[in-house]
Amino acid sequence: MKRLSNLFCLFFLFASGYSQEFKGTIIRVIDGDTYVFQTEEGSFTVRMYGTDAPERDQPFSKESADFLKRYLNKDATFKSNGTDRYKRRLGTLR
Repeated sequence: MKRLSNLFCLFFLFASGYSQEFKGTIIRVIDGDTYVFQTEEGSFTVRMYGTDAPERDQPFSKESADFLKRYLNKDATFKSNGTDRYKRRLGTLR
């Protein structure tokens, strides 16, 4: 019984905390919290987890996007922890 309980706990630990890491670069900034990330395998759109930047028609949207553009074409690691309703990957950038 203890073994089954341990397996059950491990399953939920990995299922709830599942994440992937990708090495690559930001190749395009869409707005202050969305960008395109390029890896050796291809590219995908990312929505930054825990960040809400102004949209294009809102005040300070240009400043927000310009801040993110400082990281264009620099080596980075992206850690994905899911997708949003628009099929963008959610995660953090390092």
